Amino acid sequence: MIYFMSMLGNEYIKIGYTAQDINKRKSALQTGNPYEIEILFSIDGTLKQEKEIHRSLREAFERVKVFNNPVNEWYPGKNSMIKMFMSNVRTFGLTYALQNLNSIFNWDIAVEKDEVFTIRHLEKALRKHGLSRTQAKTMISQNKVELMAGTYNKYIGGVIDEMVRNQS
Repeated sequence: MIYFMSMLGNEYIKIGYTAQDINKRKSALQTGNPYEIEILFSIDGTLKQEKEIHRSLREAFERVKVFNNPVNEWYPGKNSMIKMFMSNVRTFGLTYALQNLNSIFNWDIAVEKDEVFTIRHLEKALRKHGLSRTQAKTMISQNKVELMAGTYNKYIGGVIDEMVRNQS
């Protein structure tokens, strides 16, 4: 079984595999942990699938250059990539969620002329809209999934304008 657990009000999300009862796994994780762990949901799955989840998430985090990439199986729960992945798992199942994650963050997507996306260019564009460097970096970090999806779908300009409107 593949499980999703949270800590600190969904600040951190644990994705893991267990062959035992999920409550026993929660108890094992809770031992020595001062923060209450909550079971969010679980799905049928294998250890191989759990490893595929972590590989896909690691590659996606590297692709979008998320600041403070997770170094273990506890992910930033407020990150939109994790939220999207969990929603897809719940709604459409693990296979679809992994395919979706891998297609959005595919390294092999052909980049057409004038479609090069860099964090530095985005930061400059946001600063031209009046945001400070800190505000721009925070906004970029919080919205990387939408930005990459926007780039993937060639709508980055509209995504930037929408982000700035929402910030105001």
